[in-house]
Amino acid sequence: MSLIDFKERYDSFQKDAVQSIVNDFNKKKNGRYLLVIPTGGGKTFTAVKAICQLFDQNVLDLLKDKILWMAHRKELLIQAKETFHEFIGNGHTATSIEKNVILSMISKATEKLSHNSNIKIVVIDEAHHGAAMSYQPIFNKNSIGILGLTA
Repeated sequence: MSLIDFKERYDSFQKDAVQSIVNDFNKKKNGRYLLVIPTGGGKTFTAVKAICQLFDQNVLDLLKDKILWMAHRKELLIQAKETFHEFIGNGHTATSIEKNVILSMISKATEKLSHNSNIKIVVIDEAHHGAAMSYQPIFNKNSIGILGLTA
């Protein structure tokens, strides 16, 4: 398999994953969904593309709805921020990370959710940690959707 074939396959499965996420949240905005892609397979980039598509397709309102991107390590939040800036900076979407995406450590979940009623979806990076008690405020809030990312 050549490098070009791999890139086409990579883009293809990401496109399918993005479309599935958009379809799922379009059907049930407060659903609980999981994106499972092997390490190095592009979970963050796929999730960023899906979030941007949710705004671009008006599943989420660009003027008021927020995404809360949670992680247990600062490096994961930095990676998400850089990925959003790269994707948005290349003109792929009108979504604004500064206006639509809140990046936060999991330790701030309760505070963020209680102070912002415009949060519609929480992305949980490395969602396999979701069984920990610190994640329970997220799962207990039935009015929001959840997208977990894990390998």
